[in-house]
Amino acid sequence: MFPTPPRSIERPADHCRHPGERLAEELATIGMSVAALARSSGIPLAYLAEIVARRRAVTTEVALRLADHLGTSARFWLNLQATYERAIRYGDQESSSHAR
Repeated sequence: MFPTPPRSIERPADHCRHPGERLAEELATIGMSVAALARSSGIPLAYLAEIVARRRAVTTEVALRLADHLGTSARFWLNLQATYERAIRYGDQESSSHAR
């Protein structure tokens, strides 16, 4: 049996959103701007803005800094990134089975 063809890069499965979407939600919830997070975390503003705009991936270094400043874990951010990348690569059906 052949694997399911990947979905469009622009529209992965709803449960496999880009980490930048989650970051934007978190910042809105706590009332913090991207610029304020950049200043407090030491992550360059342009880099964070590209993550929020879904044009850049969350790296290990960024995940560590986000964890320190948002009260999450680095693993949380890295898992979001990995799940998103699997959704892009394998499509909806494969990513949901790999994410378990």
